[in-house]
Amino acid sequence: MNKSVLRKKYLEIRKNITDKDIKSNEIFNRLIQLEEFNNANVIAFYYPLRSEVNTLRMIKYSLENNKTVLLPKVIGEYMVFYKINSFNNLKKSNFGIMEPEGGIIFDKNSIDLIVLPGVCFDKELNRIGFGKGFYDKYLEGYIGQTIGLCFEEQISEEEIQTNENDIKLKYIITEKNIYS
Repeated sequence: MNKSVLRKKYLEIRKNITDKDIKSNEIFNRLIQLEEFNNANVIAFYYPLRSEVNTLRMIKYSLENNKTVLLPKVIGEYMVFYKINSFNNLKKSNFGIMEPEGGIIFDKNSIDLIVLPGVCFDKELNRIGFGKGFYDKYLEGYIGQTIGLCFEEQISEEEIQTNENDIKLKYIITEKNIYS
């Protein structure tokens, strides 16, 4: 199955997943047990959109535990990450995504861990996003850790066909498993 067919199929699956808050809390509990998370000082998260795994508790926990927290902002064709100190300095973008209003743009290789969303993942640690390639472009040459978050229903039994621009993740965390 090609990526656009998988994307459409798994967006529909994700939209219909029940108990997302309970499952997001299970994913949070798995994330904070990971050594890579605990050792990370600078963590880039995403602000949850639509039916994605909710990261708000993870962000709050990280801020409370004195980690430097970053959120993405799309500028033209590229994505950058800004430091946030609270949810107060966020503004809704033209795409309807909460983004930092400004501040310090972090160099990607000063980020210890990037937590990514996705539409579909496989057990080989591949992901399909929304198709714009923002994360794949950003991760090119990135040397830190990557963790994809999704619900178990978003794990495809079929391996995702990749190309040279697709970046494999280090981990994928669901409410039931940690794939590595």
